[in-house]
Amino acid sequence: MLNRVVQHIRSNVVGYLALFVALGGTSYAALNLPANSVGSKQIKNHSITPIKLDPSKTGAVVRFWAILNSSPGNREQIVASRPRARIVAWDPSSDTGAISWHQPISSKCFVSASGGSGFVRALVQPLPNANASVQFSPFTPGGQPATGLVYIAVLCPQP
Repeated sequence: MLNRVVQHIRSNVVGYLALFVALGGTSYAALNLPANSVGSKQIKNHSITPIKLDPSKTGAVVRFWAILNSSPGNREQIVASRPRARIVAWDPSSDTGAISWHQPISSKCFVSASGGSGFVRALVQPLPNANASVQFSPFTPGGQPATGLVYIAVLCPQP
């Protein structure tokens, strides 16, 4: 039995050595490097290749996004957005609203939305002035209207 263990270690010594060197380097970096110490100065030229940034290799990109907050009895507010968004409609009885970036949204785009307290139903609605809005309704897991944070992203395919 001992002979088999020794034979296994001898035949895999390079693999074990590489494993310990890799784990040691990772452990050193995790314990000794300060947070956010690796930035654009440390990234070498050509380490991020064009294939990694090639739009044809990406299915869709976030064109618009917003984070909204609503609480019972208070008016909803946009916490953050890009580009600047505005709330164009709000129904406090059902916690349903609509947000617009005052720019056209292609019919090929789709909405992804989530909420901190459950799920969010969201869809793109065209507006009369050629712009579009995103109607959203947050719900609890039990299906009741919900309040709290709502995260909305409009994703559009690459041209």
